[in-house]
Amino acid sequence: MLNRRSFIEKIVRSSILVTLASGSAYLIFKESTNEQQACSFDFICKNCKKNQNCTLPEAVEHKKEAKS
Repeated sequence: MLNRRSFIEKIVRSSILVTLASGSAYLIFKESTNEQQACSFDFICKNCKKNQNCTLPEAVEHKKEAKS
């Protein structure tokens, strides 16, 4: 049988666990609004397979240089 003190401790610990889990899930699954601000690869533009559709400034400049 639970006494009042252990009941309150379990409620507090459970609420902390739920808060941490939900906060972590939010940070993991949130949508990035700055998706086009940084490249997702560590490649040089000439080796990147996304180069045709990329709108980053580095890729645009590489496309201009490649056409010249």
